[in-house]
Amino acid sequence: MNISEKETIERMKPKNLDQWDNLIQYFCFLRHQFAYEKTREYVQDKNCLDYGFGTGYGTFMLADNAERIIGIDINEDAFQYANKNYSKPNLFFKKIDGSSKLPFDDAAFDIVISFQVIEHIKDVNNYLSEIKRILRKNGKFICTTPNRDTRLWKFQKPFNPFHIREYNKRELYKLLKKFFSQVEIKGIYGIQFIQETEMNRLKPNITLYEGAKSLIKLLLPERVLKSYKNIIDFNKKNENNNTNKRQNIISIEEMKKYSWNDYYFDLKDIKKSIDLYVVVSK
Repeated sequence: MNISEKETIERMKPKNLDQWDNLIQYFCFLRHQFAYEKTREYVQDKNCLDYGFGTGYGTFMLADNAERIIGIDINEDAFQYANKNYSKPNLFFKKIDGSSKLPFDDAAFDIVISFQVIEHIKDVNNYLSEIKRILRKNGKFICTTPNRDTRLWKFQKPFNPFHIREYNKRELYKLLKKFFSQVEIKGIYGIQFIQETEMNRLKPNITLYEGAKSLIKLLLPERVLKSYKNIIDFNKKNENNNTNKRQNIISIEEMKKYSWNDYYFDLKDIKKSIDLYVVVSK
């Protein structure tokens, strides 16, 4: 099965407007595109690494500005898709095996980008330590990740089955300061309609009922959880059905009204942002 057949929000690629299934998917793509567009200034004439390139379109965008950029990912389908669809003289894609050590020398890069990746990482200390190792003096690490404060109760685990842990500003700042000298965190917002659409998408996952389920799963012994699995465990079939019901389907003419320019940064009111955009210095 190739990447186009199993595309998810975790791995998206540019499409014509008539190819998007719904508005939620389109807005998610625009939000990711916004992050790449705003990163162009940082990579100008720099030697860069895109750690976890997804499908490669963002790495391809940044190649317009970077002196050289390498995209790495553990997914074979993603690697094959990117190699086939995106090519520039200063752009290279590499599949990595996911081992603890990255296949690069110390101080190899000026900039490391890693968008929507840190929430997937189990050994986050090794992930950040390796990024710090391959960054040059005064190099920058730039990442994005979902804002936990808008998605989850304090005790709730991520509802996205691919996410190991999600972070809010305070948690992410504390983690990053263990490895880097300077940390700046911005909130990514959309204009009112985009923001409302995104919050409506998340509402079913942050209700009191969902919070109670998470608390029960946290407190009860494993043997009890197994006995009542049909009652308190997440049912993937129902979850998918609910997701489909709440997806916002509109016309192509409506979709034409929106672009990545409808997103913006906020440094002060980060708590209600959709994503966190982080720039740290070694």
